[in-house]
Amino acid sequence: KAMAVGCPIITYLNEELVLRQYSEVPPVMNCFSTEEIKLGLAQLIEDENQRKNLSLDTLRWIKTHHGKVETLNAQVDQFRLLNQRL
Repeated sequence: KAMAVGCPIITYLNEELVLRQYSEVPPVMNCFSTEEIKLGLAQLIEDENQRKNLSLDTLRWIKTHHGKVETLNAQVDQFRLLNQRL
């Protein structure tokens, strides 16, 4: 939801798993450790251009890759995979 309103995101994404559902990885600050999160926050606070660009990129990504049909198809695929494992 934060991406849909143009907020820069700091999170951890397993890019290999994301690419199973989408053709490209969302434009987020991909941070794993507490230290990486601290550095990411500092970058966003200090660099207004980076913050604005990341915000615009998140909006573009959401509009391109996260429509109703795409999201529904991705979720159905995940449920099918889960059912195969059970």
